[in-house]
Amino acid sequence: LRRFLPFTAGAMVVATLAITGIPPFAGFWSKDGILEAAFEKHEYGIWAVGLLAAVMTGIYMTRLVLLTFFGNERFSGSTSAAPLPVVSGGSDDDAPSGSAAPADGDGSAIALGYDPDLEPTVVFGEPPRASRLHGHDPHESPVLMTLPVLALAGLALIGGLLNLPLNGLRFLDEWLEPVFVGVHQPHPESFTHALALTGVAFFFAALGITIALVLYRRGLSAPDRDPLGDRLGSVGELAGRGYRYDEGISTLVAGPGRATAEFLDEQVDTGIVDGAVNGVARLVGTAADGLRRVQDGLLRRYLVGIALGVVAVLLFLLAYTGR
Repeated sequence: LRRFLPFTAGAMVVATLAITGIPPFAGFWSKDGILEAAFEKHEYGIWAVGLLAAVMTGIYMTRLVLLTFFGNERFSGSTSAAPLPVVSGGSDDDAPSGSAAPADGDGSAIALGYDPDLEPTVVFGEPPRASRLHGHDPHESPVLMTLPVLALAGLALIGGLLNLPLNGLRFLDEWLEPVFVGVHQPHPESFTHALALTGVAFFFAALGITIALVLYRRGLSAPDRDPLGDRLGSVGELAGRGYRYDEGISTLVAGPGRATAEFLDEQVDTGIVDGAVNGVARLVGTAADGLRRVQDGLLRRYLVGIALGVVAVLLFLLAYTGR
């Protein structure tokens, strides 16, 4: 894609070198500062994890750039690509070949290149998707988007000059010094010590880039084959699926989580909470229905009630006076 998106490709290369930690890009100084501080504080475990992260960052970022901008073309269509699903309910008259028709029958979604039925996130192991460009070549973003991308790339390129670890050039440290009053920042004992730590960090970052270059410099032999995945085997499968963390969460939510939610909904909420509220309402309604029968408008029933009441009062008085 570098032939079609030269500015984006260049900015992505700069961003990759920065986040990987290659000097003199800005990301090098920040990553080197973190690793240096961890080592000087004797947090060697954190330092080792940081170096491993530098290798992995170099691999996956270089892989991304090579396959996206320098690899073999894969956007013009492939026989092994999975076809896009077609959504029923819309007119296919204006829909380009291989695209999904909008469910609401509105052709504007197709005209703008939207596909409401297509999930944007690619699942690990999913077959390559068919091209959605419909014969059109990729193109650079408008100036309104390209200029900020280039500005960020420029900052990633020269931003590290704001805080070079040399006397008189630590502008960022001096500017932020009032904010971090009393905070101890560990520093290497000598320039040689600092250079050694920097060399180690750079070596591991360059190692990750080198591994990716060896594996992906010639692109992919097939759109559905990844040489790194083939070499890693089950480890690659585990890493590609995010150590099955998301799958574990989904299984937990769909299993015990769903069962707990259904119990709380059906038993606790419906049975106990709503049951108590509805039970009180039914009790009040039943009592009201019984009390309303006391006043039904029948004079004879009223007279019987009065007579019984008088007899009850007289019997009470007799019992009370004769005790």
